[in-house]
Amino acid sequence: MSDFRRHLKESMSDAEFKREWDAQSVERKVMRSIVEARLARGMSQKDLADACGMKASNLCRLESGSGNPSVATLAKIARGLGGTLEITFVLEEPAGASDLRECGVEQNVGTDA
Repeated sequence: MSDFRRHLKESMSDAEFKREWDAQSVERKVMRSIVEARLARGMSQKDLADACGMKASNLCRLESGSGNPSVATLAKIARGLGGTLEITFVLEEPAGASDLRECGVEQNVGTDA
């Protein structure tokens, strides 16, 4: 186990640390997605920054988690990677919804039905 992993595991026993770590999960996922997509395209940070029309230092900051990119910046990065940005909301099921479906009861969420 790496020193980082060991330290993270120990730190997770602190409730306040864990709350903050969990609160930043979306930012870490965005950061990881940028890096993974760039590497999958075989691009350096400079290559991607040039393709996006941004400074390599700004891209580096985003990839390291030091920045908070706007949706417009994420779309620019997606175009630089030769793709498009897609944002998906993953909704949790309301408590008991699966129990109701198993009983054959349909729920109409957000409708007047």
